[in-house]
Amino acid sequence: MDIIEIDYSYHQYTNDEMIGYVRASMVWISVYAHNPKAFDIDSDSETIEPTPTTQEADLIALIASIILKPDYTSYRLPNLTVTYRRELPKYERIEKLIAKWEQCGEGVTDTIQFNIYIY
Repeated sequence: MDIIEIDYSYHQYTNDEMIGYVRASMVWISVYAHNPKAFDIDSDSETIEPTPTTQEADLIALIASIILKPDYTSYRLPNLTVTYRRELPKYERIEKLIAKWEQCGEGVTDTIQFNIYIY
């Protein structure tokens, strides 16, 4: 089993607040995903159990980004960019992101862009 530790410096949010945003991301996945994994955060070690794949961790990070900054219209990871219309509500952004994610499946290793526009 590989263990990945990410050290991130943030000054606007406490550690408890950041854990809350990650936990909220996992709740959104459990609500909108068709076959969600039952992720949880171990309160002692502050690790996600079971350990998410890289793609699942990316999804959790993107959802947390939407929760943190709902006014942003673009969210970017090294392998993925998600762009939304400004007036799309936060819950719809998250729902559509999870649906698109499931449609593409895991194993995305190339740079792709989801343009989630609804007219």
